Amino acid sequence: MRPEAIMAEVGARMANDAVLVADTGYSAAWAGALAEVKTAGRQFLRADGSLGWAFPASMGAQLAAPDKQVICVTGDGGFGYHIGDIETALRLRLPVIVIVLNNQTLAFERHVQDLLYGKVVNEVNDFLDVDYGLVARSFGAQGVRVSNLAEFSRAFALGLERRGPTIIDAVIDRDAIAPVTRYDRVRVREL
Repeated sequence: MRPEAIMAEVGARMANDAVLVADTGYSAAWAGALAEVKTAGRQFLRADGSLGWAFPASMGAQLAAPDKQVICVTGDGGFGYHIGDIETALRLRLPVIVIVLNNQTLAFERHVQDLLYGKVVNEVNDFLDVDYGLVARSFGAQGVRVSNLAEFSRAFALGLERRGPTIIDAVIDRDAIAPVTRYDRVRVREL
């Protein structure tokens, strides 16, 4: 699945005052460039560094704005840092939607190594195929793994019903490169 399609769906379906929290790296680039923030204010939160902060930050945003939709966009690498906080989200009854862009790698680092240095260190970048939807369900949360846009749309609609935390494990193309300029001298942009 392509991250562009996911971000288009998020942008089209999220409320005008929704809070979008994007993790570091490609997650921030995909969300920042492709999911439209529809009102002024603190509706888009992201950091440059500190991989993994987006899930706990989205829970904080949900506590601060309990009546707003809070949507977290993170990668599988970032989500792994705070996976135990699924229990926190459940215990506090936080209806945050977490979209895990799962490409089984630290893609930003992988692409820097490949495109700028010509050597990828797989042992550092690559992950096992973890079904984060299944992990979420084992905690008792709503969790689903999706691999196409129709499945993503159904899972996102379920999350928008605000019954508790929803973890959407979105399997994406591991070769998808976010709209960043770091590689402009060595490749043609996809967007």
